[in-house]
Parts: sequence; C-alpha cells; structure tokens
Amino acid sequence: MQQGAAQNKIRQAAEEAFFRDGIRAVTMDELARRLGMSKRTLYQHFDSKRALLREVLLGRTRHIDQVLRDATARQYGDFAEKLRVVLKRLAQALPQPSQRFFRDLRGGAPEVWQELVQERERILSSHFRRLLQEGRQQHALREDLSTDLILRIFLSMVQGLITPQVLAELPLSAGQVLDRIVAVLMTGILTPGRDGKGEKRQLTGENDA
Repeated sequence: MQQGAAQNKIRQAAEEAFFRDGIRAVTMDELARRLGMSKRTLYQHFDSKRALLREVLLGRTRHIDQVLRDATARQYGDFAEKLRVVLKRLAQALPQPSQRFFRDLRGGAPEVWQELVQERERILSSHFRRLLQEGRQQHALREDLSTDLILRIFLSMVQGLITPQVLAELPLSAGQVLDRIVAVLMTGILTPGRDGKGEKRQLTGENDA
C-alpha cells in the first residue's frame, strides 16, 4: 500500500474511533489491530496519538475548505438562496463527534484545538468575506451594517459556540449549533410578529382604533 493511501486509511479509522469513543479510550495498539498492521508500521506514519489526532482534525478542516470552495463557486437564483445553501453545506461538513470526544479534547489536547481554531477562522474568513462582498454587490445586505462587522459577528458566534467546552455540555452536534447561529444571525431571536417590548406588531398596516 502506498504511503498516502496508508495514511488515509489510518486517518479514517482513527477519526471513527476518536469521534465515537473519545480520545482517551483509543490506543495506538487498538488502532493497529483494527487496521491489521503492526504498531511499528503505524508509528512510521504517525509518531504519536496526538500527531494522529491533529491530522484527523486538520483533515476535516481541509474538507470543509473544499466544501466551501465548491459551494461558493456555484451560481444560484439570488444571494439569499446562495447563502442558505452555503451555510447548509457547511453544517453538513462539520464533524459530529461524541460529547466524550470534546471532553477529552478540552482536557487533554487544548493546543491541538487552538491550532484548529486558527485554521478554521482563516478558512471561514476567506470564503465568507468573498460571499458577503458578492451580496453587497447585489444590494442584498443591509446598508447600515458593514461587511467587516457582519463577518466579525458570524465568526465570533462560531468561534464562541463551536468549542469543546460548549459541545461537551450541550446535547447538540457542531452542525446543529451552526444551524442555531444561522437562525439568530438571519432572523433574530424574537418570535414572528413581536417587537422588542414583547407586544404584537400590526401586520396589516392599519392604524389603532
């Protein structure tokens, strides 16, 4: 088996095991047995479990980069439709590990997560800045909100909520959290037909009697 193919096979098996069982429960011995190879061969490709974990997470990030690249390159009926599709593709591309995985990541490999956060911000900033600029050109965005501000709000919500701490505590996947972020960003937090005082707005345009 060629080196690249072997590394992909190892990464896929490790991702499945890490995401399902958590990081601490997975050993290099177990992975080697599952892959039908010696531990020595496994260590020739990845010199530690932490190095393998890093490759799993960065590999997922590279996948998200390609998903966003493909989604933003396509043409849609209008900007609102394109934005919805791109965000849906992003949510689908996010991994769905167990809460145990995020608890282990928070306590055992914070520097790996920090590297992932930096790479994720770079990718999201690049794709969504271009997407928002496209929306600006189509006059689909509010004039009183700058592109930079919208982008910063979105990134702050993603970076603040899609974290090991939050995902270890909430009964939601990363994709589900992103869905909530998008809902708040696109429609706000008020129920339809209510203003900031909790009073029903008139939708008919008629004056009060």
